[in-house]
Amino acid sequence: MDDALRMHPTKRKEAKMSMDEFPAAPQIVDRRSKTIDLKRPVNDGGKIISSLTIREPTAGDLCVGDAFKGATQQRLAMYSAITDVKLTVIKALSLTDLNELTEVAAAMMGEDLAAAGDE
Repeated sequence: MDDALRMHPTKRKEAKMSMDEFPAAPQIVDRRSKTIDLKRPVNDGGKIISSLTIREPTAGDLCVGDAFKGATQQRLAMYSAITDVKLTVIKALSLTDLNELTEVAAAMMGEDLAAAGDE
């Protein structure tokens, strides 16, 4: 057993480990994704974002929102995670585009598998 794991729990955080010592995070095999075209593109510092690719959410993506207060903030943080765009971009979406993103994300979480589609 690794010395860092044998230590008393309060002493473990003192043990220094390099990133090379951590195993790679598990990944979903054959993850679904869907790209939506934005009806109202977003200007992010001169970069025009006209579409979002939404990947199938994981349980870990739900945890991203835990750092935020309020259900809306938590949901937007998860959308940022599953689209790989900044939270500020998600917050700038029109409600029409946000609704489409919500529908696709809900479908990918099993609420309506037919609407999720595969790309």
